[in-house]
Amino acid sequence: MGVSVCAVSRTRVRFPGNFVSGVAVTDVNIAAGAARDRLAETAAAEGMSVQSYLRRSARAGLTAAERADQAAGARELLRSWNGYDPTPEEEARLDADLDRQVAEARSRLRPGTAEHFAALPAVDLLDLDLPAALAVALDTTWGLAHTRHAAAPTPERPSGAVVATADPDRWSGHRVPLIDVRPR
Repeated sequence: MGVSVCAVSRTRVRFPGNFVSGVAVTDVNIAAGAARDRLAETAAAEGMSVQSYLRRSARAGLTAAERADQAAGARELLRSWNGYDPTPEEEARLDADLDRQVAEARSRLRPGTAEHFAALPAVDLLDLDLPAALAVALDTTWGLAHTRHAAAPTPERPSGAVVATADPDRWSGHRVPLIDVRPR
């Protein structure tokens, strides 16, 4: 794989060769051994030269302004589609809530728990199929909607399923059979 030299200064990069997307590029000299080798390996795995791989990556990468334009377009689409239009204060509150939930979830990580749980003979794992996804779209939280959907009777489970929960009060008003798993 031929790699030619480029001239690099602190404020700009000058490549000998053609002008592509506002940057002149032919090939690139990558000095750091591990980074160069990894880049070459990744490009080769896709059947590309390093030059072609970097060109594609540069085209695929978005600038901050392009990301802001995409976000504005998505926001406008959501606003016109379903009226979603949070204020900056609501966005900040939602972001803070998401950060809190992620931190809380990280604190509960228990490697191997999912595998152990899935191996229990009395546990049936259900896919999030289209009917479940539609139920999720219509409810307040995905967890509540998916669990309620899974507990509903189906041709495969005519009597439905039982919801094991440590928060039975959360299910008041929902017609699902419960098992209270709170420690006594």
